[in-house]
Amino acid sequence: MEWLDREEEIVGLDAVMRGTVDEKTLRELLYEELGYEPTEGQLGAWQQAGQAKFEQLPQVGVAFERLEQVVAGQVWGYRPAYRDITTGRFISLDDVMAARRAAGLIR
Repeated sequence: MEWLDREEEIVGLDAVMRGTVDEKTLRELLYEELGYEPTEGQLGAWQQAGQAKFEQLPQVGVAFERLEQVVAGQVWGYRPAYRDITTGRFISLDDVMAARRAAGLIR
């Protein structure tokens, strides 16, 4: 999902969301990122990640966020976080996966 976040910053959210459903757009985004023609396996993996972020998580009431980690006033890195859309509270990845399983989205 970090790649999706980085691409959102560079080319915009709409382009990344289109890439999750339009193979041609995704192929172009990955080519720009990787510098070579992506394999079918890479395309499938990124489509699944995009579907999870933009379709499945909202469907089960979860929002994905990328939080900055600041150390000594400098951005040190980022970490993924999940929030319950209804309450606004942070939830664990285990809770996210359980919600996706309960909705029949994953096994």
